[in-house]
Amino acid sequence: MGTLPFVGDTHTIRYLDNKTEFTIPAMDVNEGTWPAGSAWRRNPIPACNCDQGDECVYDSAADLVRAYANDGPPHPKGDAVATGNDCPFGTQFPVPFPYGYGQHLWYNSEDGPSRDMWAIVDKVQLPNITGDYVLRWRWDTEQNPQIWSHCADVRIV
Repeated sequence: MGTLPFVGDTHTIRYLDNKTEFTIPAMDVNEGTWPAGSAWRRNPIPACNCDQGDECVYDSAADLVRAYANDGPPHPKGDAVATGNDCPFGTQFPVPFPYGYGQHLWYNSEDGPSRDMWAIVDKVQLPNITGDYVLRWRWDTEQNPQIWSHCADVRIV
């Protein structure tokens, strides 16, 4: 069938415990994608503003952590419990909601609920043809050399 286009220009943040949800802006990338005309969505959760994505401690002698440009506030807090710092160099791009940042989303946040209690949800346009399909999607991680691939059997009636 081909790629399924995204519907709308937002992500939904959905809480897994009570199904409360809200939307944040999405960033689609459609230049240089394959197949031509398809779109990818950037992960809307920025990592801390250094090569490691968290535990950002500048060490000029070892040059272990290189900070990127700081886009200014907000300067998130919350990782201090798990890593001992609060993203001292800011985040790699603006934070979409107060505790929506960090490479490791399972950290607890002082500013919000446990970060493993919500999910990012996108909508796609389904074909208008009944039948059995295989839906496949992938997630290319930004901070690690990993690609996660998933699939599901879908029946459109």
